Amino acid sequence: MIFTIRIFAWLMLLAGVSLIYDPKFIIGWIETNMTSTGLYVTAIVLRLLIGILFILTAKNSAFPRVLKVLGYLFVLAAIILLLAGRDDFQHFISSLIPALNPYARISGLLALAFGAFLLYAYAGRKSFKKQ
Repeated sequence: MIFTIRIFAWLMLLAGVSLIYDPKFIIGWIETNMTSTGLYVTAIVLRLLIGILFILTAKNSAFPRVLKVLGYLFVLAAIILLLAGRDDFQHFISSLIPALNPYARISGLLALAFGAFLLYAYAGRKSFKKQ
């Protein structure tokens, strides 16, 4: 399970670099696929899975409370997206992208920071593990 979180952390780092270097790569992909049901389902499923992983593995991290809270927030976000429905999700994304476009590089820095935080939190040091 921790391996999956590490993969997610590396993907966050990659997304952060991509947003800093060429924001249109990710933003353009989202705009192109905004109407697809796959994007909606993926947004829900990934949030739910990552949230559950954070909750289950928080005790093995350097910041168990923080990661447990993040896990619950991810699960809550998945539930909210599910309850909102696909049409509201598409409307939300389509109205959000133009407003956030100027801040894409800042989002990239935040993604880098989050990915680095996850790698550090799950570094596997024995002192992190409760015995």
